[in-house]
Amino acid sequence: MWNRAFEKIGFKDAIVVKQMPDKADWDPADVRYNTIRWFSAADAIFAMGPSRVNPLTGEILDADIIVSADFVRSLKQDYRSIVEQNQMKSASFAAQLTGNPNLCNFGMAARSLQRHSRSQPSAKAAPKLRFGAHLSNYQDLCYGADTAKQFAVGNMALSMFQNVLPSSPEMKDYVRQFVRELIAHEVGHTLGLRHNFQGSAMLKPEELNNTAITQEKGLVASVMDYNAVNLAPQGTKQGDYFTAVIGPYDEWAIAYGYSELDAKIPQAETRSLQKIAQRAPEPDLSYATDEDAYTFLDPKVNLFDMSGDLLTYGQWQLDNAREMWKKVDRRYPGAGESFNEVRVAFNAVYDYYFQYAQFLTDYVGGQFFNRYRAGDAKGRLPLEPVSIEQQRQALASLQKRLVEENFRFSPEFLNKLAPSRWSHWGTEPSANLDYPIHDNILFCRRSFCMTC
Repeated sequence: MWNRAFEKIGFKDAIVVKQMPDKADWDPADVRYNTIRWFSAADAIFAMGPSRVNPLTGEILDADIIVSADFVRSLKQDYRSIVEQNQMKSASFAAQLTGNPNLCNFGMAARSLQRHSRSQPSAKAAPKLRFGAHLSNYQDLCYGADTAKQFAVGNMALSMFQNVLPSSPEMKDYVRQFVRELIAHEVGHTLGLRHNFQGSAMLKPEELNNTAITQEKGLVASVMDYNAVNLAPQGTKQGDYFTAVIGPYDEWAIAYGYSELDAKIPQAETRSLQKIAQRAPEPDLSYATDEDAYTFLDPKVNLFDMSGDLLTYGQWQLDNAREMWKKVDRRYPGAGESFNEVRVAFNAVYDYYFQYAQFLTDYVGGQFFNRYRAGDAKGRLPLEPVSIEQQRQALASLQKRLVEENFRFSPEFLNKLAPSRWSHWGTEPSANLDYPIHDNILFCRRSFCMTC
């Protein structure tokens, strides 16, 4: 995927990938080799692509990627143990691993509490979140539990909407799409690229499932975003779930970082680089990294969103979630399965629903932000307010989706949401036997009131 970018600046086969022989005469820790390795851990789900750099020249000397083998197993794991227990352990583990004690939780509900608490210094401590947590704040420590949840929701969508079996070619292709984008993201880090959380805003909602566009231009502008699974609205043709190619931003970043410049003096090199950088105002090259995502200001800068119009795409996903709830009620549990499987599936859809509802709050009082330099985009300032029409549309959608539409599930369905009673491998049985549906819905409604 990345070789396409290098070919455009004159390097053929810039990246070569080989399988390590079973009886290799070298070790993955050897600085002369760059490796991608799977690891298995009971208390962490993440991928990372760190590199070692010459501090004097900036030259990347060595890079090794590690990826949790548990990403593609996440749907069959207890959702509560992944999100509440293991993720909290992972935060401590990751902080030690990176030397960064400030790793923060980045779940859908957590983000609203973070934003509210920054404006309310004396606010009481937030209650323990029942769902959603993602480790972020360090560019090398990367995809985490929220990524596994995106994969799991897409997995469920294939099963429920298309009756795809786990062993089918369609499911295997879905898994390959997911792993391919995940690895491409980490390779991007080893090449020197940071996150670009505006990459997923490149296409209009109606373009996302047109493979003639997505397989040539990309589903997103950058694989360096944390991209959501792309689910088509009901009754329409499904396109790519994850991008098959790197995007325009990725190619531009490689051109800036790796082009051979015919410059005799530093000033000439600077002018050549400035010429490349002046393309920044092109819509497909929009850029926003970790520092921008933490402001919760720009509705196009989010983790695990999709399209440049969440007012439309978000409605599609809210409808998909409600349809999945209906199918979970009818199909789960399968013969011989634990009722805890129903709880796992219900929670996955629950988090997905409030994930997309949460994105709508960024339109209310929001502003679009850019990093352009003076003169690059004439007449444009760094901050541009969201139109009053879009703000009103977002408020109307929130009113409809979170207040007017009910969340009444049948007593029989709620009765199926029994927790696992096993205590093993570091997990602990839930203290509550009944499902806290009222607490969860109230918690989310209150979080939206705080953000709006």
